[in-house]
Amino acid sequence: MLNNIININDIYTITTIIIVVILALLVKKFFNLTNKEELNKIINGKSNVFAIRFAAILFGVIYASSGEIFGGSIGLFNDIISFFLYSILMFILIFIAVFIGDKLLLSEINNIAALKKGNTAVALFELCYIIATSMTARATLIGDGGSVISVLLFFILGQTVLILFFLIALKLTPFDDVKEISKNNIAASLFLGGLLLAISVINYYSLLGDSTEMLQDAIFYIISAIKGGVLLLLFGYSIDKIIFPKVNITNEVIEKDKNWGLIFIVSMLTIAVSIIIGANL
Repeated sequence: MLNNIININDIYTITTIIIVVILALLVKKFFNLTNKEELNKIINGKSNVFAIRFAAILFGVIYASSGEIFGGSIGLFNDIISFFLYSILMFILIFIAVFIGDKLLLSEINNIAALKKGNTAVALFELCYIIATSMTARATLIGDGGSVISVLLFFILGQTVLILFFLIALKLTPFDDVKEISKNNIAASLFLGGLLLAISVINYYSLLGDSTEMLQDAIFYIISAIKGGVLLLLFGYSIDKIIFPKVNITNEVIEKDKNWGLIFIVSMLTIAVSIIIGANL
């Protein structure tokens, strides 16, 4: 009777949830070590912007780890061990990526100092970047035939492509996004963050698939990512002009400042287009 109520999948699910709780505690511990006193401020309601950063890292690590669930079973015990080990790897990779992203993407801003001053725009951009990074990490785990080496290789490759495409797109925007974010311009943060998420969707779909031969997989990924990125730059930048032909995005972001509602719609449109492009790669 008990066998009909609890099966192997249920045991695996319960065990992975326990691992996720342990993972969340690890994230909390490490976050507290790297952001001294901020966790106490979050708990006391005095640091909402750091709460965004903490929530993003928590979500990112757990979401990335969930990629290991997809794939063929190698036995219950081995599946559990594999999930645990890859979860630890995702924990390490996400924290490293956050550190690198702080230095490269908003290079003119000291993110931690800005967050301590209550800069919500920086916090929202970090949220988008961490989710984008977790999508890259998750995609490297989905599929059969992979190894720790291939996960590391394609994560590094994926993050490199993500950052390069983002920096190229940054040059194409008609205003100084980073400067606006430093001034706590929410509209600029949503515009830039939405663009980053759209690129990450292309990246995610390009990375998906079973592993075969590493060089062949890498070439296929790069071709797919470039093709998807070019299509996104062509159509993602034009669809807002079709839907809102009389709207000047630069005016909405800078001159009308804080018109984040319209920019949010534009960002969602861009992400939606990226999903269609990615699904067809």
